[in-house]
Amino acid sequence: MKSIRKIAVAMSGGVDSAVSALILKKRGYDVMGVYMANWNMYDEQGHCSGEQDYLDAEKAASLIGIPLRRVSFEKEYWTQVFSQLLDGYENGITPNPDILCNKHIKFGALFDYAINTLKVDWLATGHYAKLQYSRNGVRLMKAKDLNKDQTFFLSQVREEALRKTLFPVGDILKSDVKKLAEKSGLIHFAEKKESFGICFIGNRKFKDFISEYISTPPGVMVDIDTGRRVCKHKGIHLWTLGQCIHQPSQSSAYYVCDINPASNIIYVAAGRNHPSLDCHQIFCAKPHWISGRHQKLMETHQVLVCDVRTRHRANFTKCNIMFFGDKGKLVVDLAEPISGLVAPGQYAVFYDGNECLGSAMIVGKDKYEPRKQFQNNEICHSL
Repeated sequence: MKSIRKIAVAMSGGVDSAVSALILKKRGYDVMGVYMANWNMYDEQGHCSGEQDYLDAEKAASLIGIPLRRVSFEKEYWTQVFSQLLDGYENGITPNPDILCNKHIKFGALFDYAINTLKVDWLATGHYAKLQYSRNGVRLMKAKDLNKDQTFFLSQVREEALRKTLFPVGDILKSDVKKLAEKSGLIHFAEKKESFGICFIGNRKFKDFISEYISTPPGVMVDIDTGRRVCKHKGIHLWTLGQCIHQPSQSSAYYVCDINPASNIIYVAAGRNHPSLDCHQIFCAKPHWISGRHQKLMETHQVLVCDVRTRHRANFTKCNIMFFGDKGKLVVDLAEPISGLVAPGQYAVFYDGNECLGSAMIVGKDKYEPRKQFQNNEICHSL
């Protein structure tokens, strides 16, 4: 007689993971919940909602009728996610902790723990995404609810993990997930406010939080066209490309178009439609392909034609992907420019229709040549 499959569900205290566990339990699987503690909330004096989230996960598990285990990955999170975030901001780039967390923690440390220690057959999460399994591997597909689709954040997950992963709510609309929770006695979770952003920041402003860990020297913001100093800044770690600078003394808003960590100068452009904010070519580090077939295609140095997005919920843009250099790096030629949404440290995520092919970290973009060429010593230091 075939034994019942064992499944560990990553439970966050939210409605999506609770309903995921509920669905699998109703299907007759042997289900257990696992809550990850990735951040020491006591060090943050209660700013993180982690303890309340654990209590909610515990409540959900009790109502569904499954055991819940709490496991700590604080050390792994610090070294593989948070340290990379700090290093990035210190060097003027903008990391994506959600992609790093999924890659290294949820589908790295947690997945390995579930399969090797808990001895389960599958790991399930509340992500809005779908998987297609075949003899040739697994394909990561967009969720039915495109407004909630999370394939962007899963684009660096290894195929080996996805082969033993389930996304129970990937084929359900968010509104129906809440209805199912209400009908099943999980009303608290259907009504619970969704959390957005990075959990360990809590209700604080990002600039206040990051300044507790990073102290880069102050500098100046300089008009990319004229070399005139626009204003001072308190550190490059507080700014990213495309970010708006509101100066009451200026007739129009400025936008960050380049950051030079060596000189500590932030270059800004006048107006949202300034050409320095446009990107026609993206340069990326070595890519991660979810399926081996795309890796093989690129190894033959062929051009891959697909869609790309550089921010979650950003529009898709047609592109041609090619190798450049000798270390597997990519150049992404865009069919039309992307404005203000391409920053080093972020990810270019590639799609073929509804399939997420993988992603690569952005290391640069084509440079804007200002109308006036000037050296650092020619920059005007008076407002």
